[in-house]
Amino acid sequence: MMTRKNKAENYIIGGLLMECTYFVRDKTENYFEDILSNKNGLMKPYPKDSHGDPRSPIFGNLDGLFFSNSLQATNCSSYGPKRFRVKVSSLVNKYTRAYFSDFYCVPGRRTPRPDSIIIVLTNAGSTADEFCRSHLISLDLATNPFFRIQRIDGDSSYGVWIVNRSCLQVELYYTEAIDIKTVIDDGSANFTDVSTRDIRAYIRVPRPKSEICEYCG
Repeated sequence: MMTRKNKAENYIIGGLLMECTYFVRDKTENYFEDILSNKNGLMKPYPKDSHGDPRSPIFGNLDGLFFSNSLQATNCSSYGPKRFRVKVSSLVNKYTRAYFSDFYCVPGRRTPRPDSIIIVLTNAGSTADEFCRSHLISLDLATNPFFRIQRIDGDSSYGVWIVNRSCLQVELYYTEAIDIKTVIDDGSANFTDVSTRDIRAYIRVPRPKSEICEYCG
């Protein structure tokens, strides 16, 4: 784990920490419609698959929801045409904790192939947080080079800064349930449409990480 973190730190040299205003999650329309119609709007965490490094401690052991971020999300998705955008200020607060989980890339046709860093977000003292404290690397939210949370001056809310550079994706694995109806009603979230690469990509087939990448392998 520490070796992967060190490789990630070397990879982002030259990158800039930039403020991120939204977390984004792309899925099919049916996925979100099922939540809104049948689950009272509650988007619940579920187990991580073996996409990436199957040796990752969170694989099969920690429930969460994957988000990309507004700095690095493109207008074309492999996960579905419906995008849920939620303000970071509605998901992070003084109780949020962050953990380094993985640094990987997967074989594919995209050139250049981006490398991904997974940051797990928990609420302090939660069951997920206890697991992460035992199995992952805790990040100092004020000084770590990947993901920072700071209180906004003159406000009670918190902002997020994420490292940004070419060929990098910082993924957030959020371990709490989200009430979609509530955050939409209060103006903190909305849905947008995005184009898709391939309808077959809606069925996510876990792919193991590349073992030969010069950066993360």
